[in-house]
Amino acid sequence: MSRPVPVPTELTRPFWEGTRRGELLIPRCADCGTRFFVPEPVCPGCLSADWSYEPSSGRGAVYSVTVVHRAPGPGFEVPFALAVIDLDDGGDAALPRRGRGAALGGDRGAGAGVLPRAGRHHHAAVLRPGGASRSIE
Repeated sequence: MSRPVPVPTELTRPFWEGTRRGELLIPRCADCGTRFFVPEPVCPGCLSADWSYEPSSGRGAVYSVTVVHRAPGPGFEVPFALAVIDLDDGGDAALPRRGRGAALGGDRGAGAGVLPRAGRHHHAAVLRPGGASRSIE
């Protein structure tokens, strides 16, 4: 069974279109300036619905890491590492680590990069240790 393909919604379509172009786009609130990820109908900082997507460098520091041992649904290979990244340009992102197997254990505070990745049927954003900011295939 293959991994499920994301189905863009009106809320997430700009994010997925950005990954297709090799850009990481993060929501930013026009009223309070909060950057947040994942996209929500309203800003988690002030509850304003006035936000838009802005480019992010994807560079940041590892805040937390966990290893997922139970698949969130059919088609997911486990184990995989999931990391929360404090982005240098504001906000944070919880994303899977690029590559298979090993966790990022002990890397809290280490430099990291979030980058768009081309997939066979879709594009995604993944964590790359070391602060990479280039697109990968």
